[in-house]
Amino acid sequence: MENMIYYVSPNGSDQYAGSKEKPLATLIRARDIIREHIKAGLTEPITVRIGAGDYSVGCLSFDERDSGTAEYPIVYEAEGEVILNGGTTLSADIFEPLTDGEKARLHGEAREHVVRADLGKLGLSRADYGEMCVTGSHHAGDRYDDVVLSPLWCELFVDDERQTIARYPNEGFLYTTDPIREGDGLESTITGKIIYNYTREQWAKKRNPTSDIYGIKAEDAARAASWRTLRDVWMFGYPQWNWADMSSPITRIDPQACSMETKIVSLYGMKQGAPYYFYNIFEELDAPGEWYLDRTTGLLYVC
Repeated sequence: MENMIYYVSPNGSDQYAGSKEKPLATLIRARDIIREHIKAGLTEPITVRIGAGDYSVGCLSFDERDSGTAEYPIVYEAEGEVILNGGTTLSADIFEPLTDGEKARLHGEAREHVVRADLGKLGLSRADYGEMCVTGSHHAGDRYDDVVLSPLWCELFVDDERQTIARYPNEGFLYTTDPIREGDGLESTITGKIIYNYTREQWAKKRNPTSDIYGIKAEDAARAASWRTLRDVWMFGYPQWNWADMSSPITRIDPQACSMETKIVSLYGMKQGAPYYFYNIFEELDAPGEWYLDRTTGLLYVC
């Protein structure tokens, strides 16, 4: 039985037909060509031979449209070491020193260790690396019209190790002081008792509830006041129960009142001594392995 063969190579082109002499460049193109064969009706097996190399497969997926048959199977096989890369490989030579203005925003020795790379020069845009989005198993982000729920923002790996998005403190948690304003959440606990503000059915229809204002320690408020902007600065924590994690963008920090206002309300109310930390902050690039991405400029910073 004859076997139809398509070739894919890092040096190929998706404008080619996929022969050995003129291979395709991507698995996505090979998949789409094979889908046309399947749609027309398979008459022979099909093999895709993938040359050694690194392939970007950020949007590659297979489903029922890609299935062969017992008589005419579809086979993808590697010829040498093949890496299917869901991200973008950044070479060391694209990183450069910071400007004096950028260094001035950092703390101590970090000024001499942080470097940056312009992702725009790699053809990457905000659509590629994504927005900051709400995380946690018990958040109320879906109650708001302008909060991103998914997909999770991009991550950075160096030598196969996941790096840490710049945060304060670098480890562990800060702790809230007395609650200042309990928002309009599903439940209220500020009196020490659980009061149900809404039924689950009512809560499902609630839009843009008033958020919380937490009391925070003076030193933490002063630290936050040193940040140039709160744009894209988030908090993660446990406002009431130690199993109910949530995150939220920060809308305001008042160093005089020692307060922190979130955009997203806590589902279950708030308490004194709730653990939390801040993250996604340029000025907190101060530990090896931390990184920050300015989504407005497309500049990636790595400590």
